[in-house]
Amino acid sequence: MKKLFASLLVAALLMIVYLARLGPNEEKAIEATLDSGSSVGLHQEVQASSSVREAYEETPVLDSRVGHEDPKASPESGIVQPLAPLGRTGIEVQLSQIAESFMSEDPDVFGMLDVVSSLSEVVDLVPGSLAINEKTGGFSGQLEFGAGLRGTFSAREGGSFSVEIVSDDSQSGCRRQVLINFKDEEGSARNASLALGTFPTKMPSGDSLGGTSLRGWRASIDPLEGAELFETETKIRDVGDGYTFETQDSESSEARQMREIANTSAVEMWRQRLIKIRDS
Repeated sequence: MKKLFASLLVAALLMIVYLARLGPNEEKAIEATLDSGSSVGLHQEVQASSSVREAYEETPVLDSRVGHEDPKASPESGIVQPLAPLGRTGIEVQLSQIAESFMSEDPDVFGMLDVVSSLSEVVDLVPGSLAINEKTGGFSGQLEFGAGLRGTFSAREGGSFSVEIVSDDSQSGCRRQVLINFKDEEGSARNASLALGTFPTKMPSGDSLGGTSLRGWRASIDPLEGAELFETETKIRDVGDGYTFETQDSESSEARQMREIANTSAVEMWRQRLIKIRDS
């Protein structure tokens, strides 16, 4: 009997301590639960107080793209769940999502820069593909990233670099293409330009896309002036067993200024990586 009384006394004290930590709304919710005849009580859902809701709403929102996490978020808070690291498969998925935005009125340029920098971190040289021109100092090679990504690069006399990265997006039936161009001037990437294109694959059944065109965008980025966006038009021609594509700037649109994008660090990462590949 004494043991039972002691157990009930400890439980009552724990209940008092717990209620002292709750706001008035949570306390009312628990009281309502207990009044309904529950003998367990504390495991039921409680209604969040207005202060809890406000704290949640003011919490910095995670970047919705794969592999991004708010640096201020704390796992101990119980609100933010850390996302999986941005791996090679993740990059391919992210590239497809960004490419869809580049076919709309609102291309995700910041997302594209994220993809470009992430690709520089996981790229590898295809063994035996590096070719160096001893006379001009130029060099070129093939690139691999894992999954369905592949690419090529070339560095020409005068410091001009070009990188092409291709992803075969089987889900959408399209090929995605990233083009990165820049010039190495005094050890820094300058005159950077980026383009992200989508090229449909011809299917055995279905209507031909020959004679139609697709919208796209390309961006030039200056560390002082910011970025300029140029709308492009890709004309599709049916050649029987496939399509050919011709891309040029759209004549009906003007350049869109984006002065808030003046960071060329994503392209600089590629300059450093390609130099390392050449010297390795």
